[in-house]
Amino acid sequence: MTLERPIEHGIIVNWDNMAKVWDHAWKKIDHTHNRDPCRVLITEPMLNPLVQVERMTYHFFETYGIPALGVVSPAVALMGVGREEGVVLDIGDGLAQSFCMYDFVIPNSVFRVDLGGSDITQYLMRIMMEGGYSYSTSAEFFAIQTVKEQLSYVALDFEADMCRANCSAELEKTYELPDGTSITLGNERFRCAEALFQPYFMGREMNGVHEQTWLTMSRPSLGFPTSREVFTFGGATRTPGFTARLQRELECLAPASYPPKVKPECAETLTWVGCSILGSLSSFGDSCFTREQYDECGPRGIHTKKSLFA
Repeated sequence: MTLERPIEHGIIVNWDNMAKVWDHAWKKIDHTHNRDPCRVLITEPMLNPLVQVERMTYHFFETYGIPALGVVSPAVALMGVGREEGVVLDIGDGLAQSFCMYDFVIPNSVFRVDLGGSDITQYLMRIMMEGGYSYSTSAEFFAIQTVKEQLSYVALDFEADMCRANCSAELEKTYELPDGTSITLGNERFRCAEALFQPYFMGREMNGVHEQTWLTMSRPSLGFPTSREVFTFGGATRTPGFTARLQRELECLAPASYPPKVKPECAETLTWVGCSILGSLSSFGDSCFTREQYDECGPRGIHTKKSLFA
């Protein structure tokens, strides 16, 4: 099955292709379990258009005949590490989200920017042109994505590493592509990931992920204590050096009496683990949007069902 990317920055932009992905997964589930349709739990990025959730609700009820649907935010990943309190920075393929949890997501602590792993890959492809490399196809994009995952890192001191890269070849690394050609990267290794902290490198006018995280940490009100613990999720946060750099940047932003503590969570399946825990709770059914409610209210009724991690 050949597909284009159906999601960009957390938004479904090609519903036909997205439906093919869901159909593939659904058929595999039916083949594996061979049982009646079960309740479905979907994660949805924060601050997404409401119409997207409504269209997903319509698709799952009308196409698969499910008895109930639950929609939760990425905050469910925190349950995967056994916590229900803390600040979360989640950097996925196309966006970075930050929020504060105290048994539920504090609404005014939620921030997101359209900056993620795919943007860093595209930026790496762009700056590699300075070294004489040129890549533009989707196949080449995924090849460079692998290069990024293998060779990139976040510099603790960007200017110092730039000086080292300009004065010697000690930071250079070589990677062999699937077609047998080799590429050598020097300062590109950390310049690409630096865009997470300095998005203007890519021409983006937005906060860096450290500034976004600090906004989340300093915004909560309503009498809730402000958490010092920052849990990081998502592929981009596993880039070598990311945790140390985020810790350093937050220490520069926070007062001396309020030292933050960054706690990286490296497991790739934490969202799945959190969803499996949530789905096994006896109270899970109460937070789902049922078929009867769908028949009565239509897809818009999904917004009336707010779970613990909505």
